[in-house]
Amino acid sequence: MLSCIITLNKTNYPYNKRKRMIDTGKIGILAITAPGAAICYEELVSYYGHQYGKYSHPNIFLHNLNFHEYHILLQNEDWENLTNLMLISINELAKHNPDFIIIPANTVHVVIEKLIKRSPIKILNILEIVTNECVSNNYKRVAVLGTKWTMSIKLYKNIFDINKISLITPDEEEQNIIQKIILDHLVPQTKIEVARDMLSKLIAKITPNCDAIALACTELPMILDQQNCNIPLIDTTRILARAAAIQIRQITYLI
Repeated sequence: MLSCIITLNKTNYPYNKRKRMIDTGKIGILAITAPGAAICYEELVSYYGHQYGKYSHPNIFLHNLNFHEYHILLQNEDWENLTNLMLISINELAKHNPDFIIIPANTVHVVIEKLIKRSPIKILNILEIVTNECVSNNYKRVAVLGTKWTMSIKLYKNIFDINKISLITPDEEEQNIIQKIILDHLVPQTKIEVARDMLSKLIAKITPNCDAIALACTELPMILDQQNCNIPLIDTTRILARAAAIQIRQITYLI
């Protein structure tokens, strides 16, 4: 099993032998795919710097197991072992004592309740954060685009129902097209322009029926943004990153 962990502000760096003047907190990123994690990481650092001080951002720890293992478990809908695999990353991140963990991937939130119960570290729930964004913008009919697993199991249905938001789900043919875009183009980052054209045609069919579109796959912002779409987009990756920046700021200023 291959894994990767990236640590910023290492404790063995000489500066840390002195008294730290600034405590910006610690955030753990449980990465599933490289593109999704990269977008989230960049947005977290950028948003924090723009909001709270140039060149400043939280201490960030990222752990990423081999995506091939995740893909097998998702194909088999093996939710128990998916939970166990994610807990490996959570336990690695916990060694750095982060204030909380974020997971920039929608599909794996199918096991978020199990993870929260078993995790030694608080986890921010992307489903709650995205739903709050919909409520604050008064979106009543939201199309959720993501992997076929996210769409077919209607990942957002329960939390949308609680908040009186109608979930718009693409039909099976459309789901297959989106799945192909994500797994054949965005995750491996090949033929991006082809993927963009495919998604644009599909969006044109969906937009008349909804108030907004949730990009509920963290790779979709690679090819779709407000500049090439005439309906409000909910970028779940960046919304998660901004929520993490705001929360870590609140935590560090309450200490």
